[in-house]
Amino acid sequence: MMVEKKKVEKPIVKSVSNRKKVTFKEWWTKTVKFFRDVKIEMKKVVWPSRKQVMKHTIVVLAFTLFFTVFILLADVVYEQLIFKLLLKVR
Repeated sequence: MMVEKKKVEKPIVKSVSNRKKVTFKEWWTKTVKFFRDVKIEMKKVVWPSRKQVMKHTIVVLAFTLFFTVFILLADVVYEQLIFKLLLKVR
């Protein structure tokens, strides 16, 4: 008894590059428009004053220092608890 080989059809592979080819002129026009739009939007931005930037920077640094010290102290306390209570070392 012979086994018939079935013909397996290969899937049709469509071209990946279905995008329209952009000419240099179109690309340049879009790029210039993009930067013009960026310039317009940047004029709408309300920038903080130097005083506000300094104030916010100090607040961020203070919180960072506070939480650094807090985590350092918590680490030391937990280390001591683990070694003294659980492992009975030191």
